[in-house]
Amino acid sequence: MIDWITGAYSGLTAAKDITKALIEIKEAAAVSGKALELNAVILDVQDKLFNARNEREDLQRQIKELESKLASVESWEETKSRYQLVSIHDGCHVYIENGQEPDLHSPPPYYCPTCFLNRNLVILQSPIRTMNRRTYKCAVCGTETLETRA
Repeated sequence: MIDWITGAYSGLTAAKDITKALIEIKEAAAVSGKALELNAVILDVQDKLFNARNEREDLQRQIKELESKLASVESWEETKSRYQLVSIHDGCHVYIENGQEPDLHSPPPYYCPTCFLNRNLVILQSPIRTMNRRTYKCAVCGTETLETRA
């Protein structure tokens, strides 16, 4: 970014010098040559300023994208802090809201641990009951979690 500022400054300095030379020149042919030279310098400065504007717009877009990503991460971290990982059976883990305890008779909503790690809060679907256990299934990723009654 500094390159275009330096280039624009040197171009404007050259334009100033050429303008001074034009004032001092009396001969028409020399004036015409210096005018062409001045025009070339001005076009070069315009090109550098145009490129600088494009670069600035690209940087502004990148900043907005990064700010959006940061807001998303911060939002997830706040959501994540409201849940805890609990074991409902040996080797079977689910997420529940902080302060709740797994209850075999009236369980709180269980959240899929696989989806949770992917920053997605998905309630495990109603259990499929068999003799002494319930199987919860995630409708999004298909994870199954088994809960055994004591």
